[in-house]
Amino acid sequence: MRIFAPLLFLLFFFAAFELNAAEIEPAANKFEAGVLKRAASIEDLSQRAQVIFDALSDERAGAPLLFNAANAACQISEKSRAKELFFASIKKMPNFYMAHRNLAYLLLEENDFEGAIKEFGVALSLSNADFQKICASLGYCHFSLENYSQALLCFENALLFAPKDLKLLKSKARCLSEIGDYARLENTLNDILKISKTDAEIWRMLVFLRLKNGDKFGACAAVEAMKSLSLSEEKDSVLLGDIYADLNMFSPAVAAYSSAKIPEEKAYEIARFFALSNHVEEAEKIALNIGKSSWRYFEIMGILSEAKGESAKEFFEKSHAKNPLNPFVCLKLADIALAEGNLESARTFYGAAKSKHKRQAVAGLANVAIASGDFSAAADLLEGLKREFKTSDFDEFILKLRNAK
Repeated sequence: MRIFAPLLFLLFFFAAFELNAAEIEPAANKFEAGVLKRAASIEDLSQRAQVIFDALSDERAGAPLLFNAANAACQISEKSRAKELFFASIKKMPNFYMAHRNLAYLLLEENDFEGAIKEFGVALSLSNADFQKICASLGYCHFSLENYSQALLCFENALLFAPKDLKLLKSKARCLSEIGDYARLENTLNDILKISKTDAEIWRMLVFLRLKNGDKFGACAAVEAMKSLSLSEEKDSVLLGDIYADLNMFSPAVAAYSSAKIPEEKAYEIARFFALSNHVEEAEKIALNIGKSSWRYFEIMGILSEAKGESAKEFFEKSHAKNPLNPFVCLKLADIALAEGNLESARTFYGAAKSKHKRQAVAGLANVAIASGDFSAAADLLEGLKREFKTSDFDEFILKLRNAK
């Protein structure tokens, strides 16, 4: 840290000299004590503050009265005035620990993190009376400024005094996650879960960590633990379903998805993946989340009909009518048209499918050319695929087409 000495050094320095706030705080003079006593007898905060404000014009008003005036201004939400009064108190007494400390907290509340860091640093140089709380606050300041390594140092120093403080441990975990120290992050998360298992964010960090490490089964176990503890939300169930699906564990995936309200577009992606993987029953369950009049629903039904060995033409035609630009459906309709001998329709649909399924579409157009008896055109199309995709898959077929009469 550029502004003040390393916290560990300060820690041992203060421990050796046993400083405390009471030994370095200024005593109020007789005039100030009288003003503060009179103010304390008033219940209304605004009136109490005004008594103190009115006394500041007296030449006997020193740093202690200015400090109390600043605190009174904070109580009635006059933050700008409070800041000025803290600075005035510090000007009269630069080593006024509590003025620096309270000013730091005020600056922190206003999100002036750099200013707060400076004042907390001065406070620490004067006393260790609030070492743990100040370290924690410094950690928050540095984290907000994305100084994650420095924030980590601050939180770790605070943890020396409260090793089981869940807020501090959680803050430490966030820092470790940000700097990518995943080995220490895992240890910290385990330390937290030994103390308490009720923080959903900690479980989610554990899920992230396990996925980062390639432990998909461990990630599933963590989400399942969240569900058993009633900590999970719909987004967790969707994530669990995604992980199970990625593991080709389709039944558990459907079970996970079923406990969440899945948006139609997401349901379409899941159902389509299941259908193309030939998991018909699972795809049908997910498809229930898709509007039955949408092009997505008709596409899924078409894929499922094919998987069942049934005619899919009607479903693909309905999907195409609602979304003519879907390349996948165009490809399917082209294959159907070619099988039926409707070469013009096949040519049109393959042409529309080329934008996303070029290899299959161009191969289909070659089949249309063959069906039309134009072997040379078919060979030219396959030659183009050979060059673009750098494949020898078509060599033998191209040779046959060139030699065909």
